[in-house]
Amino acid sequence: QIRTYDDLDKLSSTDGGIATLWNTAYYLLRFNRTKRKFYFLQDYEALFYPAGTIHAQVEATYRFGFYGIANTPSIKQFYEDQYEGSADFFYPCVDIDVFQPSEPQHAEKSIPYKVFFYGRPEHPRNGFELGIAGLKQLKAKLGDDVSILSAGDDWDPVDFGLRGIVENLGLLDYEQTAELYRTCDAALVLMFTRHPSYLPLELMASGCLVVTNYNPATTWLLEDGVNCILTAPSPTCIAGALHHALTQPELHQTITTNAVNTIHESYQDWHEKIDEIYRLMCAPKTSISTIDEELTLYPIKDSDTVDLNTITTEDNKARSISTTPNEIYYLLTRARRVVQQGGWRGLLSEAFRYFRWRLDDFNGRTLWSIAGIISLSVTLVFLNLIKIKDYQQESNSR
Repeated sequence: QIRTYDDLDKLSSTDGGIATLWNTAYYLLRFNRTKRKFYFLQDYEALFYPAGTIHAQVEATYRFGFYGIANTPSIKQFYEDQYEGSADFFYPCVDIDVFQPSEPQHAEKSIPYKVFFYGRPEHPRNGFELGIAGLKQLKAKLGDDVSILSAGDDWDPVDFGLRGIVENLGLLDYEQTAELYRTCDAALVLMFTRHPSYLPLELMASGCLVVTNYNPATTWLLEDGVNCILTAPSPTCIAGALHHALTQPELHQTITTNAVNTIHESYQDWHEKIDEIYRLMCAPKTSISTIDEELTLYPIKDSDTVDLNTITTEDNKARSISTTPNEIYYLLTRARRVVQQGGWRGLLSEAFRYFRWRLDDFNGRTLWSIAGIISLSVTLVFLNLIKIKDYQQESNSR
């Protein structure tokens, strides 16, 4: 079990390493007995925290240079566009043997209507306060004609002024959630990060009409009026969308049928998705277009971090103490990029910056650091000569 950076010494060499939750990326950054480094990007995790120390630490991991395995195309896009990373993506799936609609489905819904709410007060990205404000308005409008059930976290409705409005079922297991979804007419699921979460897919597969907030990062799945109902993030709009979903039987039937078909057509074969992930891990694409051969090493960047356990103001550096083959690869590719963008002045500036940074870390265990400096210097000179030669040839051709 890996609890500290020192525990990484217990690990043997591997063909690949995968960071999952953001804080594991710092461990993978320091673990260099591996041929390839991957980042399993499940969401834009920086948005799990308010702007500040932890948010910045999360965001820093997106610049480590790991090859991304992105859960949805939107996450791949933000990793490449905002952080100049390189990634492939897969579509999430659900088990349709577990999540399936009840049979038969009737267009006319019985009263009281049954609404599910994904309520998690401790997770800001799920918009709990906004959701309960909308549900209060819905309950005020429909009264005993609607029953509202929540699940996903343990909390007491009394603490939030929801006595007689919402019944919280707490944490349910996989099969219990599927059974609950099948019995509900509509579900309110709010998500304000870059991933829709798996709830909408599970609900859609179960024949429950999904009502959720509009999010440009989830339009690859959620189509308003086609397989769900999208709403603006306001209590009145949420209440209106739920009321519309419950009281329009033909619309309800059309949307839920489309939703079930959407899942069955595109989001139910995990075996296919896992095969895709395996293939991309065996031969990932590189973002450095000037290197043609298949790469077995991927760039990493050391970084200064704070202590992730205590989050104090002390200067707790998590910088690697040696220049590894992975880092040398990064240095070489960065040198080439500097040549292309900044010319010889950029090369000199980059060399000076790296010299100064490595000398700050100098100690008895930095033999690789010296090798890295020499490698960078030789490469910079070599690439600069190539640039001058190319420039001369271009000038002569004119």
